[in-house]
Amino acid sequence: MTFDDYLARRQFPDQIAVFNKAVDIHVYDDSEAEYQHYYKEYTQTGRLKPGECYGIPYSILVPQGWQNLWVAGRCNSSDVRVHGSIRVQPAASMMGQAAGTAAVQSLATGQPACDLDTAALVETLRRADAYLPQEKVRRQMTRTQA
Repeated sequence: MTFDDYLARRQFPDQIAVFNKAVDIHVYDDSEAEYQHYYKEYTQTGRLKPGECYGIPYSILVPQGWQNLWVAGRCNSSDVRVHGSIRVQPAASMMGQAAGTAAVQSLATGQPACDLDTAALVETLRRADAYLPQEKVRRQMTRTQA
């Protein structure tokens, strides 16, 4: 997942969660320039408005080249800037719920992590009260944010 996905408030067909948190990358040194860069990104560039969100896709939970491995939380596949948003506990919890649910589904169906029926996974998560807007709602959210 990339920062462009974040800025576009991208919604994914295989999304297992929606999230909204500012990009929060800790400063690399104590210079004024570094702090100003951090402050601008945290308060302006890397901050979504109230009601806006981006999707967290299932695909960032399965490392490329692996068949039956899920990663969640800080291990996910995202660039540094997106990681500055989804590295926190609420997103990690949602990813963990999806990874655990996916593992159960994999055992029940024989589908490996890399070829899991994500539509079935999303429906299982919805039945477990995960907040995942239906496709129609996601399209409306994307239109109003464009």
